[in-house]
Amino acid sequence: MYYLKMHNGKLTLENLFKCNHCEKDFTRKSELLKHVTGHIEEKRFCCRICYKAFKMKIELNKHIRIHIGEKHFQCSVCDKSFATKYILNNHIRIHTGEKPFPCIHCHMVLTEKQILVKHTRTHTGEKPHNCTHCEMVFAQKTGLLQHKRAHTGEKHFHCSVCNKSFATKYFLNNHIRIHTGEKPFHCIHCNMAFTEKQSLVRHTRTHTGEKPYNCTHCEMVFALKHQLIKHRKSTHKGETIS
Repeated sequence: MYYLKMHNGKLTLENLFKCNHCEKDFTRKSELLKHVTGHIEEKRFCCRICYKAFKMKIELNKHIRIHIGEKHFQCSVCDKSFATKYILNNHIRIHTGEKPFPCIHCHMVLTEKQILVKHTRTHTGEKPHNCTHCEMVFAQKTGLLQHKRAHTGEKHFHCSVCNKSFATKYFLNNHIRIHTGEKPFHCIHCNMAFTEKQSLVRHTRTHTGEKPYNCTHCEMVFALKHQLIKHRKSTHKGETIS
């Protein structure tokens, strides 16, 4: 019946074989089984910079270009160059305006499937990336990798002005604004401006009265996380602080 439907051009989404690892669809079960082995095979080739692992050395070599700056794939529209053809194809959509990945939860449409996967987690609340050192979980793998550096003490991002080092590019960018004086985050309630988005978020709560941090041992609520931690240490001694 499956092959008859495919022969008659009546193959529908319900007939597709879906990979449980990456949700990619296949028209034949044999294709799915071949694809799945790529997920379960041992990944022997590891990047020493970001620790991402690959099952084939050629894949690792392609990945390393992102770190070392080799860019063999050139855009014919704006002459920008990219480390991989995949990144180039995603870039080209900036010129074409193509957005082939719609979100089923809202009106957003996106240029890349991976961006859609990450966006969807803002609706579902899914956090599939777990820290092996503590109980923290993350929606994005990049968030987990950045968090792990807090355990390992790695600081790969260096300020070119004062040579200070930081665990993430986000922290480096925030630091650089100390040198430039840039304050891109403006409060819509007053004329205050901030170098960091998180500072703006905390400040905005002074206007809105929002208190998102709830004590699990009593009914107290707080606008800032450090206020909650201080409260739990002083009021609920002996309890585990999270």
